[in-house]
Amino acid sequence: APLPDWMIDEIVEGEVARRLWRAFGFPEYGDAVAFTQADVLALDTLTGTVSAGTIEYAVIADESLLVLRVFRAGALARLGHNHVIASRHLQGRLRFGGSLRDAALTLTIPVTLLTIDEPALRAQAGADFEAAVPDSARSGTRDNLLGPSLLDGSRHPGIQIESVALTGAVPGRVMATLQIKVRDVQTRVELPVNVDRPDALTLVASGDATLRQSQFGLVPFSVMMGALQVQDEMQLQFRIVAREQQ
Repeated sequence: APLPDWMIDEIVEGEVARRLWRAFGFPEYGDAVAFTQADVLALDTLTGTVSAGTIEYAVIADESLLVLRVFRAGALARLGHNHVIASRHLQGRLRFGGSLRDAALTLTIPVTLLTIDEPALRAQAGADFEAAVPDSARSGTRDNLLGPSLLDGSRHPGIQIESVALTGAVPGRVMATLQIKVRDVQTRVELPVNVDRPDALTLVASGDATLRQSQFGLVPFSVMMGALQVQDEMQLQFRIVAREQQ
């Protein structure tokens, strides 16, 4: 049976409980008592945790995916391929206590674990990626990507990302100002992000954007005096799952 109002107020202040309840996506009950004793005790514990500080979430690599689509260019573009580069090994932490003003994100993309042209991802990418890519082309693309002219993976094994500012609402639309370090070059980028909360312990950030290699101090691959090259622009798509650490 529902508890009386005086008991709710004693265990956890009513308005705080209602705000938390709505934040987790549960329905609004107006002024009616909507909490059982177990609900109230759980919210009391959570309120104490939030009041004491932020909650730490860990990125779940197995449930997360970052994809870059890069495109061929130049007079001899027909001799090249469009490529899908993906990371399934994202590492990171998010500290979040209910206010984005005090939230902080750190993320690492291990470049040596990037995949090139997974068949399933190429199929999802559309008509521009229908052509089959031979193993030799995938291997060559990987060598170029990790070589000293681009990511220089032997000296710089990870792309580092840190939040500078996060504004908006969770769940909802968030504008993320990020500091991205590729090799020794640090670049500030603003990305619109959709943040969902599928359950009380999980946050899911997703979005897409157009970026340029030159933003990060990279010179797009080019041979034969530019007759065959890679476009500067690339398409980013991501879905990052982070879960509260128990």
